[in-house]
Amino acid sequence: MSNKRSFHEHNRNTKNRQERPVLLLVAEGKNVTEKQYFSQYISTSAFYSIKFGNAGNTTDPVGLYRFAKKEWSKLGLDHKKGDRAVIILDLDCDDQKAEKIAALSNEDRNISFVVTNPCFELWFLYHFRYTTKQYHNNEELILELKNYIEGYKKTTNVNDYLSIRLNDAIKNAVRLEKYHVDACRSWPSNESNPRTDVHHLMDLILMRRKQ
Repeated sequence: MSNKRSFHEHNRNTKNRQERPVLLLVAEGKNVTEKQYFSQYISTSAFYSIKFGNAGNTTDPVGLYRFAKKEWSKLGLDHKKGDRAVIILDLDCDDQKAEKIAALSNEDRNISFVVTNPCFELWFLYHFRYTTKQYHNNEELILELKNYIEGYKKTTNVNDYLSIRLNDAIKNAVRLEKYHVDACRSWPSNESNPRTDVHHLMDLILMRRKQ
């Protein structure tokens, strides 16, 4: 995220607009993990032109939602042209946060949520193993991830570790989703712990199946 050039320079309403639909990704401002991970797909996404929104220190679902709507307008995005916006955030075992996400999920068809409980590192762990173990906090999950990525920190670029195991992560996430659905556990909520939606975003980026 070191490049200071704003992607607002290429407004979709100008003659220089991107021909490909835009996939706008918005993550919690304090985290670099998500952008660092998804940046590897900027040049490889089969369908979308991937853009990132910098939400600053915003971490609350309502604040992220408002920011996404603002960025959608600034970029001149259009659902009819295939543009989409996705908010990526951690549930942090927080049911109040889950209630906010659920309330916002159907507010705007242009904006969707990709949620992980307790945190995004679950997606990383699923590249190495499947588990339904409940985690009481993010630190507990990250400690387990360090068994597979020694010395892991949120600023660590782990893309080389994960890229060859992507199919395993998707299969494990699909299996986990089915596990909770079969048990009639609500989502998003801490009742589904652990769980992640990241595989749905990967399907979108890679266009592995019709959306």
